[in-house]
Amino acid sequence: MLSFVSAEETAENSIEIKDPFISVHDQKLKSVLNHHMDAIGGWENWQKIFSLRLSGQITKDRKTIDFVFIKKRPNFIRATLTLEIPGNEKESIQKIRAHDGRNAWSATRLSGDTKALQKKPLHGSDADDLLTDACVETLLIKLSQSGAVLKICKPGKVNGIYCHVIEATSDLFVGSYRFYLSNVTFHILRTEHLHPQKGDTVTDFSNYQMCEGVYLPMRHTIYSEQTGVTVLVTQSAQIGVGIYEDYFNFIPLNPIENVSDTSLISINRSTIAGN
Repeated sequence: MLSFVSAEETAENSIEIKDPFISVHDQKLKSVLNHHMDAIGGWENWQKIFSLRLSGQITKDRKTIDFVFIKKRPNFIRATLTLEIPGNEKESIQKIRAHDGRNAWSATRLSGDTKALQKKPLHGSDADDLLTDACVETLLIKLSQSGAVLKICKPGKVNGIYCHVIEATSDLFVGSYRFYLSNVTFHILRTEHLHPQKGDTVTDFSNYQMCEGVYLPMRHTIYSEQTGVTVLVTQSAQIGVGIYEDYFNFIPLNPIENVSDTSLISINRSTIAGN
């Protein structure tokens, strides 16, 4: 029998963290982090969120791809991309990547196919990137709570806006991250992942909108030395999606017929539509 765990049920069994930055001792850094947390809705609201479903479109090389990203605490993520089949207007394929906090995997299927997925393990940087993206809250908050070393850097600018700059390093990932927080709104406007092997990746965030008391960026523009420019626009965000853990697992604990990403059993607490 499948168990669908809601955000509310998970929250009741969780341990409340009153100060998310208790391990940060630099007072200037802690002040910026606290302002950031307040600007995106406050820690009290973020603690209530245990699952998040984002859907929209990715544009790259003049091609548009539909996406569905589902995240669940602590480290679950499943990303589904739906691609058109050239010369076939009636069918499309779905490319799926997921991480269950221990193992990462990928699979490909025809859209609407309910047969069991033929999963293949993912390793290396592909698995690492999935796990990095699995956070429900902002990556900056996740890194600060996972023991990354944070420091304030020289102020910077993003599109003419003055920003606080925070650098994060850790043994848990390769290279370093830099976060650019607006001096005015304290929203993250840009992240830079400085990777010695893969090159640098810059992501700009914009069009923040409120959902269930928290702010989410609805547009991501990604500049990568490896893959070029990619624009990701979130058109719908749903908070409080009840979904079983087998949906993410590489090896299902309760084998069942596969479920379409567009027909998930959910308990939406809030939904917003982006531009």
